[in-house]
Amino acid sequence: MTSLLFALRLGLWGIVGWTALAFVLIFLRVESYYAVAGHTAAGRAAFAASLRAVTPQFTLLLPDLMRPETLAGYVEYGGFLSLSILFAVWAMTSATGAARGDEERGVVEAALSTGLARPALVIARMASFAIAIPAATSAAAIAYVLAASIGGDAVDIRSLIEEALLFIAFGLSCYALSFLVAQVVAARFATAAAGSVLLGLFLVNSLSRTYPALSGWRWLSPFRYLDLSRPLPPGGTFDVNALVAMLGITLVAGSAAAAAFAQRDLWSPLVRIPMPRRAASYDASRNPLWGIPVVRGLWERRVGLLAWSAGLAGLAAIYVSLTKTIVTHVARWAAEDTDGRLELILSQPHSRVAVVAERMLVLAVSVLVIAAVSGEVVFYAAHRQDIHLNGSRLAAATLMLVPFALVFASAGSLLAAWKPRAAVGLVGAIAFASYMDVEVGALLKLPLWVQDLSAFKLIGRPLVDGVDGRNLAIMLLLAAVGIGSSILALQRRDLGS
Repeated sequence: MTSLLFALRLGLWGIVGWTALAFVLIFLRVESYYAVAGHTAAGRAAFAASLRAVTPQFTLLLPDLMRPETLAGYVEYGGFLSLSILFAVWAMTSATGAARGDEERGVVEAALSTGLARPALVIARMASFAIAIPAATSAAAIAYVLAASIGGDAVDIRSLIEEALLFIAFGLSCYALSFLVAQVVAARFATAAAGSVLLGLFLVNSLSRTYPALSGWRWLSPFRYLDLSRPLPPGGTFDVNALVAMLGITLVAGSAAAAAFAQRDLWSPLVRIPMPRRAASYDASRNPLWGIPVVRGLWERRVGLLAWSAGLAGLAAIYVSLTKTIVTHVARWAAEDTDGRLELILSQPHSRVAVVAERMLVLAVSVLVIAAVSGEVVFYAAHRQDIHLNGSRLAAATLMLVPFALVFASAGSLLAAWKPRAAVGLVGAIAFASYMDVEVGALLKLPLWVQDLSAFKLIGRPLVDGVDGRNLAIMLLLAAVGIGSSILALQRRDLGS
């Protein structure tokens, strides 16, 4: 019981943040439905027809619509489908943080020193997420009931409970798979490896709708079993076997993770890649790059930088990948505070102002490299298809990704300086809120100044419309305010507090 309560305490900020996100997402989706479709049958039928005209473009990755003329059908597609992606990301970050992040900070070693068995530690972490995911799912369900009641629509409670059960099982299966992957690879690659596995399972399921050759592999994917049930829309189905299958994935992957953790050493992966043996040395590195500001940060992240460049070029998911890159940097900044590296850096000596400035420059150069590689791939692919892009506008669009990233990075820097342990969850919430501001801001008739706070809106469409000088100035102003505030916060806070 003590280990379970301790695990819940460690993940408290994440539980609160993701629960709030689930509530806000579903509530806003319902409100946006009423704002666009209205309350009349004719208005809802016209809205459904417009959706059916657009969604075939996305069938490569997204399932088909079901009863979009109804509130339940729209929320199933536009709300809970998005929530499944968020829950997968939450499961991944939570599992890898519990499996390897806490290990790097010495939390796992301290827990084991009390006599707690390794399998019991894994069970406690799994149980804590098994408490967290129903809380977030319940918040989403409450938001749906509340918003639908305000709009005057009836809610089928049974179908909503079935939807909640599916999402609980789905979140648990993603958590267990991520926890297992984190045991196999080195700590520095745990999050990237778990994310790659979940992304691969998502793509196997999604692409199998278009490419039948992949159908033989989709039984491995929790996303497949989630797609088999559509209980929320009228006339929808609830597949009990799919629910059992996701729970089975949770049991098998969780048991395998516990067995893997019992077999490996702390701070080491289960599978070791053969490397040339070198004599242990405690002397300072002779690599001159470590003495050059900004360059040392890029050198330290060279593997991740190359991986994100390749992944972004291959997937072309620019905004999502950049946001994830920013979250990764924020997690590193927060970890530097808690594991003593920041204290070591400041003892060089380096001023706290210089630390924040170097962090921002490292991230800006990293984003520029990633964006440049992606821009080159887009230009080359377009040329191969006889699509002629404006080279100057493509370059401008690529460069605009730097201030776009700095807006979120400055917010992350401020949070890492203020509340290091909560920084990752809060910056993720800010990125999500910024995205939702674009999605529903106009529909809900939010003030223009509120909509202008979203970096997703400010970046605009530079490849089509060119760079908007006003929006660029606002992004740079937001980044400057965030960086200045983070410098003040870091100067006024004691390290480790």
